[in-house]
Parts: sequence; structure tokens; C-alpha cells
Amino acid sequence: IQGSFDQSVWHTFNFTDKADDRRSPPWVAPHQPRLDWQMWFSALNPNFDRWFLHFIYKLLNNEKPVLALLGRNPLFEERPPRWIRVARFHYNFTTFASGDSKWWRKSYVSHHMPLHKDDERVIEYLRETGFEVTSSMPTAEDWMKQSLKDNKKASTPLQEIWTLHRFEILVTVISLLLLPSILNYFRKSEKRKKKLE
Repeated sequence: IQGSFDQSVWHTFNFTDKADDRRSPPWVAPHQPRLDWQMWFSALNPNFDRWFLHFIYKLLNNEKPVLALLGRNPLFEERPPRWIRVARFHYNFTTFASGDSKWWRKSYVSHHMPLHKDDERVIEYLRETGFEVTSSMPTAEDWMKQSLKDNKKASTPLQEIWTLHRFEILVTVISLLLLPSILNYFRKSEKRKKKLE
């Protein structure tokens, strides 16, 4: 994603985990860098996902919670770019034999858009796909609060517990199911040790 104030000089937005020729590949497992990963899928879709267009629109509006999802972008922290375009590159690891000090070799594929925040086509598309577009658009935090309110209306306390703690519940249940086997294994290994002595 690249931003510009004049459509002649383009500056690339920094992301926390996206491939970058200036740094080594980050170690992310078991963490999943969701935004960077979703952008990879969007690049495979020539029409882009509607969330991605909404994401671009929020970058054009300099929404702080959305900017917080990215790496550091000092150029756009105080004022948003007037234009944003999406450039597609193909990345390959460099090899030791190439003698290149960079981790990645990237080749330009294409670019899409550029978009301006007052582009009526974008605003109309976002409205048609169910996104509210106003002068003060809801932030990601507003959406989260509204989502929690909607879920509370439509769910029981047990559903809320399951939604918020399903991982912990599943790990506990699996641990309890495996506990007899684990204890049995240790008992047998103790018996083997005693026989060997």
C-alpha cells in the first residue's frame, strides 16, 4: 500500500510482518499476523475484498486505531495521504550465491487504483456493501463495542462464556481426557526403571 500527497511521489506504508527487503523475515509462529496475512489473500483476488477497500478508506481518513495495526509510518502520522494505491510485487528469497545483502528480491507486477478519500465510486461501493460512510465514520473500537452489544442481545450466558473462553475450555477438556493416559505412561516407565535396577 502506497500513499501520496501529489500522485507523483509514492511512499510505502510499513507493516509489522509483511515481507520487506530491509529486514529479515520475522518469527511469527504461533502468532498469526492477521492483517498482513489477509493482505496476502487480497493480493490474490484481482477484485479485492470489500474489507480491504474499507481498510484503504480508513487509511485515507487517518483513523488512529487502523494506523495502530500497521508498523511505524512517520510520514502519515500527522496527516493522511491524499491518494492511496496498491502495488503488487512478487517476492523471492535471495541466495547466498547471489552475494546480495538483502533478504528478499522483489519484482514489480502491477498497481491498482489510486483512490482519493472523496472518490464517489468508493463511497458508493462501501455504502452498497453495508459499510457506513459518514464524515465521522465509526472507528474499529466503535464497531467492537456495537458487536459486543449485538451479541449480548442474541446470546445466552453460556454462549458468551464459550465465545470468550473456548480455547481455554478446549485445552482443559483435552488435558482431562489425556490425563489418564499420561499418568499410565509415567507409572509404566517407573515400573520399568525399578525392574532395571
